[in-house]
Amino acid sequence: MSDDGGPSARGSTAEGSAAPRPASWRSFAVAGIFVAAALLIVFLRLPVLSRLVEIGLWLLALVAAGWLVVAALRRLLWSVGNRLAFSYFLLGVLPIPMVLLLALVGAYLLSGFFLTHQVRSALASIHGEVATVATLASDAWAFEEVRPSSPFADISIAYYEDGVRIEGSHTAPEAWPTWLEEETVASARGAALRSRLPPIVAFEDGAITVAAAQRVGERGVIAYFDSDLARATARRAAAWVELTRKDDPGSEAATTFQIGDNQWTFQPLRRAEARGSIDEFFGERDLPARRLIIGLDSLGPLFAFADGAMVSANVSATVFAPPAAILRNLFSNSREVDTVGWAAFIVPAFLLFDLYVVAAVMAVFLIAGLSRAVNQLSTATSRVQEGDFDTRIEVRRRDQLGALQTTFNQMTENLQRAVAEATQKELIDKELEIARDLQRSLLPVQLHFGERIEVASFFEPSAAIGGDYYDIVPLDEGRSRLAIAIADVSGHGLPAGLRTAMLKAGLEILVRERKATEDIFHALDRIVRSGTERTFVTATLTILDLGTRAATITNAGHCPTYHLDALRGEVTEIVLPGTPLGALRQRYGEQRIDFAPGDALVWLSDGLIEAENPHGDVFGYDRTVAALEGAWSAVSERSTSSAELRDAMVDAVREWSGGVPPQDDRTLVVLRSLDPRRGGPAEEVDRP
Repeated sequence: MSDDGGPSARGSTAEGSAAPRPASWRSFAVAGIFVAAALLIVFLRLPVLSRLVEIGLWLLALVAAGWLVVAALRRLLWSVGNRLAFSYFLLGVLPIPMVLLLALVGAYLLSGFFLTHQVRSALASIHGEVATVATLASDAWAFEEVRPSSPFADISIAYYEDGVRIEGSHTAPEAWPTWLEEETVASARGAALRSRLPPIVAFEDGAITVAAAQRVGERGVIAYFDSDLARATARRAAAWVELTRKDDPGSEAATTFQIGDNQWTFQPLRRAEARGSIDEFFGERDLPARRLIIGLDSLGPLFAFADGAMVSANVSATVFAPPAAILRNLFSNSREVDTVGWAAFIVPAFLLFDLYVVAAVMAVFLIAGLSRAVNQLSTATSRVQEGDFDTRIEVRRRDQLGALQTTFNQMTENLQRAVAEATQKELIDKELEIARDLQRSLLPVQLHFGERIEVASFFEPSAAIGGDYYDIVPLDEGRSRLAIAIADVSGHGLPAGLRTAMLKAGLEILVRERKATEDIFHALDRIVRSGTERTFVTATLTILDLGTRAATITNAGHCPTYHLDALRGEVTEIVLPGTPLGALRQRYGEQRIDFAPGDALVWLSDGLIEAENPHGDVFGYDRTVAALEGAWSAVSERSTSSAELRDAMVDAVREWSGGVPPQDDRTLVVLRSLDPRRGGPAEEVDRP
C-alpha cells in the first residue's frame, strides 16, 4: 500500500455574475390590464368600489413616483463626485434661496406690520386733532361764552347744553352721547400709554369716522371728522387704506380671517372704482402702483354715533403700498443718515458675499479633488480586477485620500508579489507532481511473484518527494531468486528524489550482472560520492533464493531486518553493523539465514522507528519488535496474508503518533513465504 495522492482537482467557478433578466412582456401585459380595469371601475362611478379603486390608484401613483425619485437619486448619486456636489448643493446652495425666501417673507410681513403701524399712527393723529378741537371749543364756550367754529374744514363741531344739541351739523346726534365722553377720556389715557386706538364710530348712513366729546358742567362739545376717513388716513400714512366693516354692503368680495378672538376683513384692491384712485394717489407721490405690499389690521369694534351701540364687531384696515413707499418712510430724508444706513447694510452684505464666494470656490476645488482621487481609485481598482497588477496611482495628496492611495499601491504591490509567488509555486507544484510521478514509477508496480511468496508494502513520504526507496528485482526468469532492496537517502525533496532514481538505475544494472552484494554496495558508494553535495544513503540488500530457501542480507548502515519464524513463533531482529553509502569507511555487514515456508521478512526505514508521539517520545526498536510479535502471533494462528502484518505494524505506529505528522519518510516491506501445497504457512518441520 502506498500513499499515491493524485493531482488535486481544481474546482471550477463561474466567472462574473449572471445579467439580470429583462422584465417579461407578460408582466407588463398584466399590469396594463390591471390599470385598465381599475380606470374602468373609476369611470363607472360605482358607489363604494370606484372610490376605493381611485384611492388605490392614487397610492399606486405616489409609490411609483417615489420609486422613480429614489431610482433617479441612486443613479445620480452613484458617483462620489455627484454625491459630494449634491451634498454641497443641499448644505451650501439650497439654504441661500430658502433664507432669501424666508427673508422676503419676513420683510413682507414686517412691511405689512409697518404699514398697519403707519395707519394706527395716522388715525391717532386725526383723532388727536379732533380731540384738540373739541377741548378748545369746550373751554371757549364754558369760560368765554363763545362758540367758535372749527379751524379745520374736515372737522365739524356740535354744541350741547343740558344734553341737547343746540348748534352744529345735523349729522351729529340730537342727544348728548355720554358713551363718547367716556371713550374720549379712556382714549386719551390709552394714547398716553400707547395701548389703545381711538373709538371708531358710524354715522347713520354707515360712514366711518372718529369723534371726541368734551363737557364742562352742562355744556358740552362734540368734534368729529366729517370727511373720508380712509383717504385722510392714506394721505398721512403715505399708503392706500381701505376701511372695511364686516356687514358693509359693498364688501361682497371681502375675505374674513379669524384667529382666536381676533377677526380681520380683507378688502381686495382690484375694484374698478379703486384702481384709478390708487394710481392717481401714488402717482402724486412719484411712486409706482405695482407690486403692492399688503398689510392687515383690526381697528376694533364700530359704534353707533348716537347711542354707542355696537354696529359691527370689527373694522378692518387693508393697507396697500409699494416697496418704494415703505423704504421712503423707513429711511431718513437726511443724506448723511441714509449714507450711513446703506453703508451699514452694504458693507456687511459685501463681506458676507465675498466669504460665500471664497467658500464656494474652496468647495468646488475640494469636490473636484475628492472626485478625481476617488475616480483614480475606482479606475485603478477596475484595472486590478481585470488582472493588471502593475497598476499604480500617482500620489500627490498629503491627506487621508493620499494615504489611501499609498495603501492601494502597497496593496497592489503585495498582490502582484503574491500572484507571482503563487504562479511560481504552481509551477513548482507542477514540477513536483512530475517528480512524484517519476518517484512512483521508481517503486515496484507488480508485487506478485508466484505462489511461493506474497509481498505487501507501505510508502509514506514526509515531503512532496521522499528520500526512501524500495525495490524487488527478479534475478532469473523463473523468479526463484529475488533481490530485495530498501534504502534511505539523506534529505528530502527533489535532490533526494533524483539520487533515489540514480540508485535504482545503478542497482538494477548491478544485480542483474550477478555481482556480489558487497561489490554492488561499493559501486553504489561511488555513485553517491559522485555528486557535488555530500550525502549519505543507508541501504539493505537481500538476495533471496526460493529454491534453497536461503536469504543473504547485506546492510549498509540501515535499520535492522526482522525475521519472523513461523515454526517457533519468534521475531528475530537481525542487526548488521555497517557504514552508510558515501561515508568514510566502506564496511558492510552481511548474514545468511534460512527462510522456511511460512516465515516472513520485514524491512523498514527509520521513519517508522523514530515516529514521535505528541510528547516527543519515539516509537523505538523495542516497540517495533513488540508490535511485530503481537501481529505475528495473531496472524500465524490464522494463516493470514502479509498485508495484515503490514497493516498491524502501520496501525501501531499511527496509534503511537497520535496524529503527529511524520518527520521522516516511512517505508515498510513485508515478504512472507507460502506453503505451495496449501497456499498458506507450511506445517511445522524441524529446522536445522
